[in-house]
Amino acid sequence: LLANGQKTKILVTGENEESRLMRGKLENTPVVIQGNEIGITESDKYLGFTVSQKGVQESIKMTLDERTKKAWNRQYLIKSAVNNPAMQKNGFVRSTAVLFRSIITPTLMYSCETWFGISKGFVKDLEKRYRKILCNILDIPVTGKYEALLNELGLIKAETFMDIQKMCFINN
Repeated sequence: LLANGQKTKILVTGENEESRLMRGKLENTPVVIQGNEIGITESDKYLGFTVSQKGVQESIKMTLDERTKKAWNRQYLIKSAVNNPAMQKNGFVRSTAVLFRSIITPTLMYSCETWFGISKGFVKDLEKRYRKILCNILDIPVTGKYEALLNELGLIKAETFMDIQKMCFINN
């Protein structure tokens, strides 16, 4: 088994004195594996989750920022698909709901069952992102009644989705 010198990194989490000392030691005396000097990083991806040296909250925020960008890119695919004549036989609203549920929700919410200890502000921000993407796909203003929109489309709030995922995760 060979180590990849470009991909292998060391991430020391925490903002306390001990963590800072460890990062300093590793910078002064780098770890060498199979002749490759292993660098230190402030954040890195692992299984689709960004891990930050600043801790769990920052890791979740960075992960959500990345996922939001991906979701915005994918909403263009949905807009294109629902305007395709083959999809229009199912109806614009129904097609949008199905594609949103199957593409945007998993993109934005992947591994949300592990997001424990997040603040109410974070949940509010997550819901705002979810709403903006949905309204953009439908070409409607974000100022309308969100709950009515979700109900009409047969969708649930991002927070509710996250709670369901957490319950399933805990019960397995």
